Amino acid sequence: MDLLIAMVGLPRSGKSTWAVNQQIPIACPDAIRFALHGHAWIPLAEPFVWAIAGVMVRALFLAGHHIVIVDGCHVKHEQRQFWVDMGDREGWRTIFKEIKTPELTCIDRCGEDEKMVAVVQKMAEEFEDLHSAALTVPATIKEYIDGPWPGSQLLGR
Repeated sequence: MDLLIAMVGLPRSGKSTWAVNQQIPIACPDAIRFALHGHAWIPLAEPFVWAIAGVMVRALFLAGHHIVIVDGCHVKHEQRQFWVDMGDREGWRTIFKEIKTPELTCIDRCGEDEKMVAVVQKMAEEFEDLHSAALTVPATIKEYIDGPWPGSQLLGR
């Protein structure tokens, strides 16, 4: 069964760094935003951004990739459920990789960007913990695949 790893964490927490280091295809809503309209965020464009992210994930699986990462913040349950539901319809398993960087560290990484500081603070306030039943990824994808732990059977290893 194909596997989607949805990143979870505050902006500037290190989600993208972790994702890139796995050397697995990534669908990145931030990159989609810049490709679509050239800005970090335009509220009216968000439905298009997430529709494109969904198409990208599907396309990567159709192209033969068996593991794909979606690199967004996903701080709310409903944002995570979007991927779980899509996976149920499309035939892949969705799990989560949470990057638990403290809010103050993320703010420090914003430097002088006051708009980004406000975004980090807002998302920290809105953050909803992962359900205890949610399957999460260990330190690396290789550890996930090699097991032994619950996820290693998903890929038939």
